[in-house]
Amino acid sequence: MKNIIGLLILSVGLIFLLANTGLIDTEVTSVFSTFWPVLIILIGLKVLFDGVVYFFHSLRRDKWKFGKILWAIIILAIGTIILGNNAGWFNYGLGDLWSWIWPVLIVYIGFKILFDRDGDIVINLGPKGDDDDQWDKEKAQKIKKSLKN
Repeated sequence: MKNIIGLLILSVGLIFLLANTGLIDTEVTSVFSTFWPVLIILIGLKVLFDGVVYFFHSLRRDKWKFGKILWAIIILAIGTIILGNNAGWFNYGLGDLWSWIWPVLIVYIGFKILFDRDGDIVINLGPKGDDDDQWDKEKAQKIKKSLKN
């Protein structure tokens, strides 16, 4: 992935350099200025695939962890809206996106509360490792013990 991103940045820089020196036509640069949000969409797709794999691995442990999928959908939506506006396919703004996202976040929090198998209400909106799960369980048990005393 690192090599692909490096080659992509290198090639874009070279194309802009050649366009600024007059060695290639400037219409090439207008294509880049229109379609640069495709990079955001590709990052969103990578996060989505990672999230789907993480979700299915969490199902093996009888947990529903779909926070990564939610963030991937948000990244994809942002990239799609910017690309659609640049290309002239539609005219939605990021304000419109926010009016669609905040209800989805509320639904996510509701699902998280309903389907949390531990019984503790912990809302995590970021990536989380397996070590953090154990730490959260120990912390929740300490809190429960302190409340009983």
